[in-house]
Amino acid sequence: MTLTWLDRKNGLFHFLIVIICLLYHQDAQSTNEAHKVLEKPQWRVWQKNSHIEVSYRNSHIYNSDNVPLLEVKATLQVDSSLSAFLLFIQDVENTPRWLINAKRSEITRQNSPQENQFYIEFKGLWPIKKRLLFIQSRYWQNKDLSVEIALTDAEDKIIEQLFPKERDDIIKVNIHQAQWLLTPSLRINEQTKEIHHLNIEYQFIADAGGNVPQWLAKHFALKSIWKSIRNIHRQLPESIWQQHDIPHIKELTPSN
Repeated sequence: MTLTWLDRKNGLFHFLIVIICLLYHQDAQSTNEAHKVLEKPQWRVWQKNSHIEVSYRNSHIYNSDNVPLLEVKATLQVDSSLSAFLLFIQDVENTPRWLINAKRSEITRQNSPQENQFYIEFKGLWPIKKRLLFIQSRYWQNKDLSVEIALTDAEDKIIEQLFPKERDDIIKVNIHQAQWLLTPSLRINEQTKEIHHLNIEYQFIADAGGNVPQWLAKHFALKSIWKSIRNIHRQLPESIWQQHDIPHIKELTPSN
């Protein structure tokens, strides 16, 4: 049987439709698979009380053993001004009093009132060796008066400068992502007086390095952040920094 020109045209048209449908199906399938890869798991609450909550989930970042790093989120409700909190965490002499296992801390460079470079030396606790955290910290205030603090890794060469004799024994903690968010509000206390109140959220992904088993690193990280946030809750409202202000930080008032 001889195919007419119209038959050939219709056959080619149907062939093109089939190809387009196949390509669309493959593209949609690839998009769905990519979405599944990028989709983060739900937060799991590790521990909480009336003013603190610590949650965790696997991150999209993997360590050298191809194991996903832990992403941790801690939230805190506490009475404090914005300035007091910023001054409290910049008080490096006080850091070992609230940050669990911190041995000492020192500011190594100040680029501006809002940007510092500092290190924190952590005690070794068997089987976890001594760690060093080198951080670049920068904060800014948003239009809604909330304050954000971004933390990133500082330059590695500072280790050789500050710890020349110990550099081979130092395990550096790598910060992949870390940020504080401070949201101010006003609260009426028992004396019917308005006082400053903060909703604080701290979220981070860090690689502690070394050969610590992942289950132990997870337990240590969650327990440490819980105790550290609890120390902030206990110490910050009574801190001397509540009596100080930062000129460029605007506090929430009833008229705002």
